[in-house]
Amino acid sequence: MVGIEGIGYAHIGYLPKGLAQSLAGIIDKGITLQADTEVIGGYSYKETFGAPINITI
Repeated sequence: MVGIEGIGYAHIGYLPKGLAQSLAGIIDKGITLQADTEVIGGYSYKETFGAPINITI
């Protein structure tokens, strides 16, 4: 879920299956992850939204 100011909350995508499986194993071991993201798009010629994510172990 991503919150977009003035619009609300939206589900705008998924992690690729392979990445999700790898992260699940790390999370199951109790290792803490840091995830940073920002919403992009929604303006001018790019009317769709995206949210690139940077995951750090």
